Amino acid sequence: MFTLQRFATAEPAILHPGLDGGALEDVRESDVIALERGGFLARQGNAFGGRAHFALTVEGTEAVRSARAQATRARQPLAPAWPRVVVPRNGDTAIVVSRKDRADAVPILNRSASALRFSARARARDAGAPVIVAIAPTLPHADPAEVGLPTGAPDLPALVAECAIGDRLDRDGGGLVEAEKVEVECFGEFFRSLESREPASDDEVTRYLAAKTYWAWKHDLPFAHVTYADQLRLAVQLTTIEKLARVDVGELWEFAGAGADGFALGPTQRLLRDARAGRLGVAPSATLLDARGRLTGARYAGVKAHLDKAWEFHLADAPDYENSAKEAVTALESMARIVAGAGATLGEALAKLRNAGRLHPALAKSLEGVWGYTNAAPGVRHGGTTPPSTLPSEAQLVVNLAAGAILYLVELDAS
Repeated sequence: MFTLQRFATAEPAILHPGLDGGALEDVRESDVIALERGGFLARQGNAFGGRAHFALTVEGTEAVRSARAQATRARQPLAPAWPRVVVPRNGDTAIVVSRKDRADAVPILNRSASALRFSARARARDAGAPVIVAIAPTLPHADPAEVGLPTGAPDLPALVAECAIGDRLDRDGGGLVEAEKVEVECFGEFFRSLESREPASDDEVTRYLAAKTYWAWKHDLPFAHVTYADQLRLAVQLTTIEKLARVDVGELWEFAGAGADGFALGPTQRLLRDARAGRLGVAPSATLLDARGRLTGARYAGVKAHLDKAWEFHLADAPDYENSAKEAVTALESMARIVAGAGATLGEALAKLRNAGRLHPALAKSLEGVWGYTNAAPGVRHGGTTPPSTLPSEAQLVVNLAAGAILYLVELDAS
């Protein structure tokens, strides 16, 4: 048995080896434990960026020598969490959906169908429009595996209904709830759409989660719950969605709980600022993260500093997209000069690599095009006679192109 001391309140908590949350190995007095509903995380050091912070003290001197806690019981389902926020895949609006009937689906008169009843509102002061989701009467008895969910996924009709409401929101936007009554059907066409929809990309998943987390906060819900309904919406396994979410813990959100049927997220201050600035869910690409991770040691210190600045300008409270693009190309220029061993400009360094046969002419030409863009765009590398007007997407494209080129040049430098 281990005693945990909460940092802020010095309130003790007891950790028993049989609790939920996966294995905790090599727990020592210096470890910091973040307790989550459904699990723990063990981290070395004296700080952890979570919502609940505990410092570990071990009862008994023998336990200090070898304290190994095995928590092997499976994660339990999250508590039912209605109302829930539902967002379109583009994340530009949201509705709050409440379950009106806790019982099974009820038959619809004169139809071979059953119905689940919900209410949905777009604003806090709204009473909420009734939403009737018609389903086949066999759906409550169907195996979730038929729609790609684990056999144990709870309350299949409600998951399917929530997905169908979200799909309707994709089509109608926030105006969906302006009608006196909303009727949504979950029959053959809907299930065929589940089979044919394209999986969301990693960036799309991140933006979707960012929108869901922000709008849950905006609508005064305690957390954003991510469930198997979101797996159906995104055509991405829930386990994969959770893995992607954990990449941005502390940056865009914090985990508020995790269970067998999903997890819950709460926003960080950065996410709220990003939403206010209109760049909700903008996260570094995998290419940029990879490039920053490869630029280690004194040789690449200058390149990494410029690349870091490029992203900082992009994510600032008052974004400076011109300087973001400029720093990205400066990073690429620095890297090209390192590999070429000479050249005062990016163009000269690329020419030397091309003439030496180390860089394919087509690749050299494409990189020269990035350099040419930053030279020509007002306010990027040189002062312009017109106000700077670099779009966020332009700056992000330049940053990602530069990061990809830098990765290539790192490999070239190693060879």
